[in-house]
Amino acid sequence: MIQILANHAHVFPDSIWEKGSVKNLLRVLDECQIEKCVVFAPFKEFLENWDHNPNQWLAKKIKSYPRLIGYGSVNPLSSDALHELQRVKDLGFKGVKLHPAVQNFNVLCEKAMKFYQKAEESKIILDFHTGIHRHRIKDNHPLMFDEIAHNFPNLVFVMEHIGGYSFFKDAVAVIQNNIGETRKSNIYAGIASVFDIDNNPSWYLGKQKIEELIHLIGDNNLIFGLDFPYNDSERIQKDIEIIKTLDVSPGTKEKILGKNLRDLLTVNVNPKGTHL
Repeated sequence: MIQILANHAHVFPDSIWEKGSVKNLLRVLDECQIEKCVVFAPFKEFLENWDHNPNQWLAKKIKSYPRLIGYGSVNPLSSDALHELQRVKDLGFKGVKLHPAVQNFNVLCEKAMKFYQKAEESKIILDFHTGIHRHRIKDNHPLMFDEIAHNFPNLVFVMEHIGGYSFFKDAVAVIQNNIGETRKSNIYAGIASVFDIDNNPSWYLGKQKIEELIHLIGDNNLIFGLDFPYNDSERIQKDIEIIKTLDVSPGTKEKILGKNLRDLLTVNVNPKGTHL
């Protein structure tokens, strides 16, 4: 039996994008037999003419759904970034989603570094998009994340897509470089949108690279993500099945599909679980 706890679901107000609504996400979770899921507040950059605070909106929206675990959304360049990060913590959120391309910031700029310091002090997880995204690579090359890890050794963060097709080896180098003697790191590899070369070519890695990743860094720091609503239930189910066919132990599959994230968040899931 395995209990699936997934990361990486973007949700939106119904009026902005119905496909990304909480209602649609819950349907996808049911169809994919996923017990719980981390959900990200929408980026302000996607919410023109929407006069609400995305983090407050998400907190209110998911209050009645204990299977949804909230992460905030904050642009480190905003004038109230540190105040908003405190709001995220006060709302009970476990982390913050950051997307350097969408939010248009250099991951090593002064304001971003101050933001990481506050996140480290507040024990807030940062979930970064990594890999190309029609934005200058100079602002967010995966190797730059080693500098973040060096300056903030207690900061926990996720490198989503593990650098993608173009920068996989660079992202792996950063994670390897920061693994301790226990083969445990504060940097996590986000396994989202990495198995579908037709629909996600920029982030495609395939089974072999994920198996290589496990061999290189161990199995304690891989986290499965949905990339909802950009992936529908059919594609998510295919990703889950691919993970179940990896040439690794059942225990490793369990870690990827929920245990690592559960341990990180200290979240209990439905003891029924689902079959491996």
